[in-house]
Parts: sequence; C-alpha cells; structure tokens
Amino acid sequence: AAAVQQVNRTYAEAPSFSGNLLQKQWRRTSYSGLSPEHMPAPSPKADVFESSYDEFVFRTIRRGAHTGNLIHYIFERIDFTRPAQWTAVIEKAIKRLSGKQPEGFNESMKGMLSQVVETIVHAGSELTLDKVSWEDRLSELEFDFPLTEFVTNRLGALSDGTDTPFFIRPNEQLEGIMNGKVDLVFRFAGKYWILDWKSNHLGDRVEDYSVSRVRESMAENNYHLQYHIYTVALRKHLRACLPDFDYERDFGGCIYLFVRGMRVGADTGIFFHKPEVNLIDEMEGLLTGMVPV
Repeated sequence: AAAVQQVNRTYAEAPSFSGNLLQKQWRRTSYSGLSPEHMPAPSPKADVFESSYDEFVFRTIRRGAHTGNLIHYIFERIDFTRPAQWTAVIEKAIKRLSGKQPEGFNESMKGMLSQVVETIVHAGSELTLDKVSWEDRLSELEFDFPLTEFVTNRLGALSDGTDTPFFIRPNEQLEGIMNGKVDLVFRFAGKYWILDWKSNHLGDRVEDYSVSRVRESMAENNYHLQYHIYTVALRKHLRACLPDFDYERDFGGCIYLFVRGMRVGADTGIFFHKPEVNLIDEMEGLLTGMVPV
C-alpha cells in the first residue's frame, strides 16, 4: 500500500506538458499534405491504336497506383547506360509488384525504357538520360527540414502572377517538419537536376501528351507546388555539401516525364521549369524563417 501511495504521489507531482509547452500546430507535413484535393480531368479513349507500342503504353499498362509503383521501381533500379541489365530489373519488378503479365510484356517494357532514356528531356541541350551514369544519380532522395510557424495562405500567394501557380490548403497555421522524397537527382554537364517520373494516363494518343496538355496536367495535379518544395530542399542540401554552390550556375532545373507519351525525336510527355531564384528565396524564408545569403 505504501508503494502504491508513493507511485500516486510521483504521478501527481509530475510536470504537466500543457499550455505554452504544447505546439498545437506542429506536424510532419509534405507536398500532398499541403495540396488541396482535386478531381483530375477524364482522359480521352481510343478504340484503335496507331501502333502496337501505343496499345502497350496506353492500354496494356494499366492505370492507377499499381502501375506508378511498378514504373518507379524499374526506373529507380535500371542503369540508364546499360540496356542489357534491364530485363533482370523488369522481371524482378513484376515478381515483387505485379504478378503474371501478358506475353511480350518484358520486351515491350524495354521498348518504353528506351523511348524514355533516349529522348532529349531539356530543349536546346543534348540531355538524354542514357548519358547519365549510375555514379551521377541519386534515386529516392528523402529529405526533412524544419518548418517555422507560418500561415498557408502566404505560401500560396508567392506564386501569384507566375505562369506556374500552385495552390495550398487555405487558412492553416503550421510548423514542424517538411518531408518529401525526390524521385531522381542527377548531375549532367556540371549542373544538378530534379526529375520526377509520372505514369499519369492523359489519353490514348501521343497528341494527348503535347506540351500544352502536359502543362495542363501539371496545373491540375498541383505539381508546381511539389517541385518548388523539392527545389528548396535540394538547394539546402547542395549548399551544405558544396560551399561554393551557386543556384543560377549549378542548378539545371526540374523535369517531369509523363512516360506514356514520350517518343524519341519529339517533345511530348515532357515538362521542364527552373524556378526563379527570388521565388525560392522567398519560399525558404517563409517555410524555415531563414533568408538565404
């Protein structure tokens, strides 16, 4: 009984973590946590395909999260410069994530990988992924950086007047940790680049993945917010690793690849943007409370 009374006294005397010690707005958030819910536009369908390859990428490869996981798994693990290695990666991906696939699936998937890595992904340059070595890339780069207390409306307002506006859940007061995972960071021609794989189905024709339609999908899905957050995180990382890092000189930009629509020799399925340094400065200052110097 004496022991029980002593325990009760200990609990009664324990400090209370309430009032000013409790950070009610503290949370671990991310791009998806900040982004408002949206309803994607329906994609047009075709009854007849122009080629067997079109039928494969638009119909055989199913829509949904399952396909997204499969494609991310494959692109994360293949060496862009060694096609002979791709078959083993595809087979492992199917075994782990997919199960049985139609006959010829592996060869058709290799064809899609070739279309993606052999296509110029930055207009005006010679940047193709088959020129990026395994040593110059980092897949699934996860980051966390601390958030100071801020109101979400202020973050959304930073993109007003730009041609890449992003949208935020309104009237929320947040602080805590910003978390995310960049599909691919790579180095090419002395610059660092962000790349994101997208398996989104925008339609059953190559024309449905035109530059204008891809830009519409970027806005519909609020991906502009995603890569702006990624850019803030990567710049913080590169500044810490490279004392003389200069954003304008050393950062190439952000590339989003809608892989179903990519074709060698064409610009379909590709989005590129390099955020203005002033906007990234403002975002980092608002989110972290620290103005870059």
